[in-house]
Amino acid sequence: MSKSHQASDKPLSVEKPFQAPKIFRSVAFGVLFAIAAFLAGLGALLALSADKAEAANAVPVLRWNLALVTGLAVYLFVKMAAILFRPEAGQSAPHLHRRFILIFSLSTLVPAILVGLFFSAIMSRNLSDIFGKNVARTMDSARIASRAYIDKEIDDLQKGVLDIAVDLNRAQPQFSNRITYTAFLINQAVFREFPVLYVIDGNGRILAQAEGPDAPEFVLPDDESMQKAEDGKLAISTRNDIDYLVAVYKLKAYDDAFLYTGRYVKVNMVSMLDRIDQVDATLTSYTNSNETLKTAFTLSYIEIALLILLAAIWLGMLLANRIVSPLGEMVHAAEKVREGNLATRVSVGGVWDEIADLGNAFNRMTKQLFSQRQELVQEHDISEQRRQFSEAVLSGVSAGVIGLSPEGRISVINSSAEALLGLSGKDVVGKPLAKVLPGFLPVFIAAKEAIDNRVEDQINLETESGAKNLDVRISAYREHDL
Repeated sequence: MSKSHQASDKPLSVEKPFQAPKIFRSVAFGVLFAIAAFLAGLGALLALSADKAEAANAVPVLRWNLALVTGLAVYLFVKMAAILFRPEAGQSAPHLHRRFILIFSLSTLVPAILVGLFFSAIMSRNLSDIFGKNVARTMDSARIASRAYIDKEIDDLQKGVLDIAVDLNRAQPQFSNRITYTAFLINQAVFREFPVLYVIDGNGRILAQAEGPDAPEFVLPDDESMQKAEDGKLAISTRNDIDYLVAVYKLKAYDDAFLYTGRYVKVNMVSMLDRIDQVDATLTSYTNSNETLKTAFTLSYIEIALLILLAAIWLGMLLANRIVSPLGEMVHAAEKVREGNLATRVSVGGVWDEIADLGNAFNRMTKQLFSQRQELVQEHDISEQRRQFSEAVLSGVSAGVIGLSPEGRISVINSSAEALLGLSGKDVVGKPLAKVLPGFLPVFIAAKEAIDNRVEDQINLETESGAKNLDVRISAYREHDL
């Protein structure tokens, strides 16, 4: 085997034509990016806070964060330009990276611009007009309607509680008979349409009770209600989680007893009234801090848009690199294969499945080509050795020897045959026997048709030196005969 073949026995890996910039794998950059995103969200939340002190801190936080985001953007663009447009990138310059960045950037910027235009149109109008009179009028209407309903329910509750208290004060002598007293409480609850009636002491312990099927879970009254009831007033409170009005009233005929009851109202009516008050307070705060809100919203929009753009560029570069690097390896490997280095292999570690499959297929192809070439070289060397051996043997034979292919073409002729027949090997090798020595053709055909492919005969041949009578023996050559 030749020296050049031996040098390529060991599989070679090609070096990557392009590497993603280290900035895209930088932990510091990722940490700063996360901090910037957190501060942008924090600033927006502070701006929306109903606490004026917190809202006032929104703009300084967003301004400092804008400086951080701008610094990240400048650093990223400088690094990216140095990588994508460097002249030494050569033929493997990351054109696909540029396309990925362009596509990702456009997919980010176009919606951001559209949102920005809409945002600018909204911010150009007076927020106080949008969230002021119209919404305030609606909130006032809803509050009036809700409050009217709640006030009516409270009036009915007060009337019912006072009527029950009068009856319970009259029934105080029966209090010692718990069975009779409990039956009386049940009748009061059913007649007055109350889901539950409790008689409790000042410490909240239940002395007597009448609970209906839809009675809420017993919850101890708060201290404020108990104190108000202790002063002889009817204490009304709410349980927003179950839309329930709670009433506590002191029973004067008892030493230490309070009537504790309540009624359900329409679903979400109590909580809705609280939400209306909260929204109204929030809108009032927004109106008072209109300019601060505009500045905070503008800064938040700019920072979030920039962060999304940076994330899109970052992601585009990472995705492109996952595709371009292995493809670049295969391009370089294909060039090496074209130059004759069939031992070239590509690395498929750490790439996506489809690209890895392509790399594995390429490696299998080059491995098979390399193996086939090795086999061809080996066969060529064996054939060359046989040819040299045959020529050495034939050159020492005094008889004339002619080698023929199965098709009847002359493949070899020794010097004795050249002298005997008056031929030149370089003129007849590769030519048909029928044209060079037509007299030998019948014997050749007879040998091919014979069972053992062997024929002996005599041929009269006319040459320049006169007629010659030749003994001819033709036999088939087989590879194992060598």
